[in-house]
Amino acid sequence: MFRLMGCVAVLVVLNQGEVVAASEQINITVSGKACVYFAGQTASSLAGASDIFYGDHLVPATLPPFLDVSEFATLSVTASGTWGHGSSSHQISGPDGRGTYEATRSAYNYFGVSRISNAPLNKLLGVFTTDEGPVQGSPPPRLDAVLDDMTLPDLNQAFSIGGNLSNINVPSGATILHLGHNDAYDWANNIGSVAVTIEATPIPEPSTLILLATGAFGLLLHGWRRRK
Repeated sequence: MFRLMGCVAVLVVLNQGEVVAASEQINITVSGKACVYFAGQTASSLAGASDIFYGDHLVPATLPPFLDVSEFATLSVTASGTWGHGSSSHQISGPDGRGTYEATRSAYNYFGVSRISNAPLNKLLGVFTTDEGPVQGSPPPRLDAVLDDMTLPDLNQAFSIGGNLSNINVPSGATILHLGHNDAYDWANNIGSVAVTIEATPIPEPSTLILLATGAFGLLLHGWRRRK
């Protein structure tokens, strides 16, 4: 009976160790000029790229902001603000977009990030990469913002976030999340920005779980010795 209770105690301690990981809040501002298809690029690498519509790859502001996600398991994102493609009122909206789908031109496949299907103009987008960045000319299959689960993107796949998306799984091998504005082309012409808040849940540390298990075993051993 004592052995059975001991096993239960160890399982409970380990389970609690996985659940109590504290989340971290990260705040970041994303410009309307930020293009997720330039993830992993630099000003010099963009300047040497093949011709892209209206030269937006020559404007440093089009490089997307990014954050380190190497220690996180899941992310929950909220965003607010206004941005748009041009200054006309019908082109301005919040991070959920303005309702009509906007397909990015195929020329942006050059940078190795897959274009997203069926995402509204002005939608907040994300893409996970490694430190090395995407392989130019080799984008993965594209996601569909209507049909696919946006919480399960793979590396180098642009995915739709909008104003609120919870429990996004950080794909295996990902170290960086890039954020940007959904548009067809000419990000350099965009205006506005959105404020993004990310609740990041850390990956449970094996060392913490081992420490908890060791402590539980010590208590069981102490109890066994007292019974003797």
